[in-house]
Amino acid sequence: MKLISLLVVLFVSVQTFAIQEIEVVVADQSFSSSSKVVITEKEIKKSQVNNISTLLSSEANVAISSSNFTPNSIYIRGGDTSHVLFLIDGIPFYDPSTIQRTVNLSTLNLRSIKKIEIIKGSQSVLYGGQALAGVIKIETFPTDIKTSSDFTVTGGERFAELNLGQQVKVNETQGFAGNIKLTDAHNDSPAKDSAKTYPQRLTNVDLTYTLRDLFSPQYEVIAKGQYTDDQSQISTYDAGTGVSLDTENFDVQTEAVNYGLVLRKKDLFSLAFSQQYTERKFEQDIISGDGTQTEEIYDGLLQAVRLDVKAFESAAFKVDAGASFNHEELYYKASGVVRADQFQEYEGVFVKAAYKPTEKVVTEAGVRKELSKMKSVADTYQVGLSYADFVKIEHSTGFKSPSLYQQFSTRGNPDLKSEKVTTTAATVEDQLTEKVRGSFTVFTSEYDNLIITQGTPSKYQNVAKTETTGAEAYFNYDDQENATRVQLSFGYQEPKDHSTHDWLVRRPLRTASLKVNHDLTDKASFGTEVVHTGSRRDQYFTFTPPFTFATATTTLPSYTLVHIVGNYKASENLNLFARAENIFAEEYQPSYGYYVDGPVVRAGLNYTLE
Repeated sequence: MKLISLLVVLFVSVQTFAIQEIEVVVADQSFSSSSKVVITEKEIKKSQVNNISTLLSSEANVAISSSNFTPNSIYIRGGDTSHVLFLIDGIPFYDPSTIQRTVNLSTLNLRSIKKIEIIKGSQSVLYGGQALAGVIKIETFPTDIKTSSDFTVTGGERFAELNLGQQVKVNETQGFAGNIKLTDAHNDSPAKDSAKTYPQRLTNVDLTYTLRDLFSPQYEVIAKGQYTDDQSQISTYDAGTGVSLDTENFDVQTEAVNYGLVLRKKDLFSLAFSQQYTERKFEQDIISGDGTQTEEIYDGLLQAVRLDVKAFESAAFKVDAGASFNHEELYYKASGVVRADQFQEYEGVFVKAAYKPTEKVVTEAGVRKELSKMKSVADTYQVGLSYADFVKIEHSTGFKSPSLYQQFSTRGNPDLKSEKVTTTAATVEDQLTEKVRGSFTVFTSEYDNLIITQGTPSKYQNVAKTETTGAEAYFNYDDQENATRVQLSFGYQEPKDHSTHDWLVRRPLRTASLKVNHDLTDKASFGTEVVHTGSRRDQYFTFTPPFTFATATTTLPSYTLVHIVGNYKASENLNLFARAENIFAEEYQPSYGYYVDGPVVRAGLNYTLE
């Protein structure tokens, strides 16, 4: 009730500002001093990738790893998956029953995405505790209300995928948009030298309704719903060595239902409600020692409310404010026994101000009050300075509570302390020549109470202090006359645990990528991608039944992957494409004992009609 009262007060304040006719402007809710990478809809479609992981892994100091039980984990500037917040159309998107509140990136439908924005560095002031290392914002809302159809079919060795998209313009103020993705695949085994494959069937349904001119032309309502069902069989790992091991009939099903409602008034406010329910079920035909079939069920529930207020703007000064509320639940049952049934709630209130004393200088400052059940638990702040979009300097702090899984699972620790981070970054960005734009960033991220697994038996514990220092460089070459675009990025970081002086696991010291796209004719284009991931320390688990885990560490070698893609516009509505990944068949390990080798070749067609 207190949070509802707070939202009402902020809403009334907004309406008061409106009555006084103070000029307000809706702007992107982020600091202009933050490091950002934008991936456009055009880039996504030209790349013809079938999952978002491949897109993200080509960015500097962004690493993606996979394991037998986790489809993907993401690491940014020393932080792990639990420090990266995914926002889909402004709504938090994650499963609170997972270890690190992770996102199964394979369930996202790239054909419905209009833009991806990666904001690096702590963004806790605006977005709360899940945003210690960065925010990945995904936009799917259609910008225009129109009637159009989109059909895409993709095929390859043991792979078939169908995407159907439809937009319907009801009238000038109402429209529907829907996307359906159906995938049938047999994935290669991650066990070394294995010829076994594992079936996967993925269904994704995404629906959006837009109503503009609700009370007046300034009001807009957007309703969104999503259903995903991922049914697959997976491998396991050897209890003694930690390497991937083939298994029979190890079934995993992840089913999720998400829906949200956004009410916005142009140049004034945005109010969003969302609920996400996820169930993950692991079943194995192997009979355990007590004569029962192994089964694990994880249920997660996330409810979120967020209010953003564009409170005031003049020629030199602007103030934004907001409040958020998150409710998380975890239900965990193994072999018929309930092992966890927990929930937690946390809230936040923030204010952000920007001052522009001259045409080229922008200073920004923000503060957030973090609460749990309306009791103050932490304060975070962020300050930034930008000069002519040439120099950007930023300093920020962040705070995150442990996940329910980290506290109450079989390896859980209810005495975990909350994680804190202090980040500093400086960027220089400039148009070096008429065709070349470059940027260079240095940063440092210091974590207090970082949560890791260690010990025998393995258990989630806090590390007193870790520090990651590093640098990133981006170069974009755009020759419109010759229809050639080149993107080059480098990343170097030193992610260190001060208590042991070891590198933090799964954070590569070096990352680099080269992307080249050239339009051969007005109908045909060709692209090449080279992605390098440097050596990194890794950690794996050994297991003694029934629930005793131990940890061990190793170092994984670096690897470089080369991908190529081609597009051919056969007609105004029809595009033919082909993409080949890892064309030199390099064998590599995204995580210890999880092997990937051999090229992946897929081709298809896309038909659009407007």
